Amino acid sequence: MRFLVIEDNELWGEKLCTNLKQSFGPNTKVCWVTTQEQARELLSQDAYFSAILVDYMVPEKEGGTIESTFELAEEIRKSFKGQMLAISDYPMGNEALKLAGCTAASTKGEAAKTMAELLSSKS
Repeated sequence: MRFLVIEDNELWGEKLCTNLKQSFGPNTKVCWVTTQEQARELLSQDAYFSAILVDYMVPEKEGGTIESTFELAEEIRKSFKGQMLAISDYPMGNEALKLAGCTAASTKGEAAKTMAELLSSKS
């Protein structure tokens, strides 16, 4: 399994990476980016991921103001056909990302469990 995590908060980013590796095993690869710019750059070079987890509010650039990832999720969905999980502890943020193309939504603490359920239901 290979995941992309788009999350600007360092503590949550580390926790999400750890939880995904624990849930999916030692061969799991997790790429973690902290800005929308980094996500676009990575996806333009390497778009092969089992699934993508998207936080609702992430800065566009390093040191920039935190912005909605609604447009980013729409962009990703145009070419990425796999599972996309909105990960926000704000219900309105998750609902917005689902409208933008995320398959499902979860709180950050439940993200790995929700992703496991999504991927097992598609097999």
